[in-house]
Amino acid sequence: MQIAITSQNRRSITQHAGKCRNFWVYTLPAVAAEAPQRRLVELPLEASFHATQGALPPELADIDVLISASIGGTLWQRLLEHGITPVITEETDIDAAIAQFVATGASAERSEEAQRACSHGHRDGHGHSAHEGHRGPDHGHGKPQAEGDDAHKHGHRHGPGCRHS
Repeated sequence: MQIAITSQNRRSITQHAGKCRNFWVYTLPAVAAEAPQRRLVELPLEASFHATQGALPPELADIDVLISASIGGTLWQRLLEHGITPVITEETDIDAAIAQFVATGASAERSEEAQRACSHGHRDGHGHSAHEGHRGPDHGHGKPQAEGDDAHKHGHRHGPGCRHS
């Protein structure tokens, strides 16, 4: 089994699976006593899930599972169509997420909370690039966010699983 984990910073699990270009790919051994092997896959910009529009990046075509902090609804469906189990986690430690997945055998059931997390579809006049960083009071959108306001003052919600604060 091969498990890919979004890790744009190469150190922890990151969000925006569609825009991510760095993935740790773990190959789980057939014998549980053996350690999993891992390798870093670095995609060029044109090979991200977002850029491949319907296809899979060739470097990730053989994965069985994709673990990320957020996965949009369209990508979620695409992964399922290609036989890949999408998993959203709040865990940021890569090894802990792998251990948790192996221990629980997480499924592709998309919880209501996960569906709200980053499921706004970017139909509000800006694309994914406007969501990069989310720093400062306007966190990349150009519109301030009031304390505790998850609607971002411009008509979409990220949901509690998105961590865009």
